[in-house]
Amino acid sequence: MKIDIPYCDSAYEPKRNNRFVVRLPELFDIQEWMVSTCTYPKYSFTNNKWEDIIISFRDPIYPSTSDKLYHLMKKIQKGITFDESITIETLDPCGVTVEKWNIEISKILSINFGEGNYGDDNMKTLHLHIQPKECRLVWAEWEHVVL
Repeated sequence: MKIDIPYCDSAYEPKRNNRFVVRLPELFDIQEWMVSTCTYPKYSFTNNKWEDIIISFRDPIYPSTSDKLYHLMKKIQKGITFDESITIETLDPCGVTVEKWNIEISKILSINFGEGNYGDDNMKTLHLHIQPKECRLVWAEWEHVVL
């Protein structure tokens, strides 16, 4: 039975959680495919600021994400300052960007190098905890979509 919903276009395509790519600064030296999850920007009206962003990574033997995050940690410990941003892009079914967030990094709060667990044979996961300075939805164009 077909239900006619006048306010819903037949070309409706929801955004999917698994259609995204995170583009990190060159300084990080981490490729996009190493990212397994990320939190999107979240604004707190209680604190009047953007909440922290967490990016989780796969950790292959080579190239080692642990090694890359360790070297990033060492650069931060040496006092390197960087005015960098991270981009989170939401993709359509064909891989075309339909939404783009630009996240200016205020500081890196922590790096979690994972855990060992004899009862778990899942892939090792690492976590990067970032405090954003500013988050901007810089692109959400629909003009290119043919309905």
